[in-house]
Amino acid sequence: MSLSSENVLLETKQAHSQKHSELESALKQSQEEIEAKKKAVAEFESTIIELEQKAQLADAKAKETEAMEVGVKSQDIDLSFSSPKKHKSKKKSDTSPSSSSSNVATTQTASKSHLMTIKIITKVAIG
Repeated sequence: MSLSSENVLLETKQAHSQKHSELESALKQSQEEIEAKKKAVAEFESTIIELEQKAQLADAKAKETEAMEVGVKSQDIDLSFSSPKKHKSKKKSDTSPSSSSSNVATTQTASKSHLMTIKIITKVAIG
């Protein structure tokens, strides 16, 4: 082999070696980025689970509060039959349960709305 052929071969090997090193470096960097994203996804998932649990607790408390309000209102209605003066207050309490149920519906809708917002934000952050 001639000296120039050996030089060309040596330069080619060095170029391949450098390219190989660059590719390995890029691969390592990509793997690190993937691991960081996996960690972020795991954190988001745990946050989602916590928020879903909080939403379920809030729903349970809202239902419990609603049940207590219905119990109190039914007692008011029972008392309203005892005297004519309270008959007028019965009319007021009759209109009140419908507004109470609309408040509960609003609370439940707002709760579901917050949960959907959290899910959308999480999907955007992950994607």
